[in-house]
Amino acid sequence: MTTGFAIAGQADPALVRQARPQAPFGVERVAAWSVPAFALAGLVLTHLEPDPAFTGSDGDLDELVVALAALVEDGRRAAQTVPPTDGDGGGVSR
Repeated sequence: MTTGFAIAGQADPALVRQARPQAPFGVERVAAWSVPAFALAGLVLTHLEPDPAFTGSDGDLDELVVALAALVEDGRRAAQTVPPTDGDGGGVSR
C-alpha cells in the first residue's frame, strides 16, 4: 500500500499533501487526514484487535501510545520534506 501511495504521489502530490478534516473510525475529535494516512489507519485498525491474554499494566499502554504518536509525527515530517520539481521532470510538482 505505501509503495502505491509513493508512486501515486509522484503523479499527484495533492494525494499526499492535501488533508481533509474528518472524525473517522467512530471518534469525536476532528483532525486533518490525508488519503494515505486515512487508508493506512483503516488498514491497521481493521486488522488489530485487543489481546484478551494481555497482562501488562496501563503504563505499558501509555508507552505504546507515546511511541505511536512519535511514529506518526515522524511520518508527518517526512511527508513535508518532498523536494519541489526542478522543471525537468525530476522531483515532485507542487
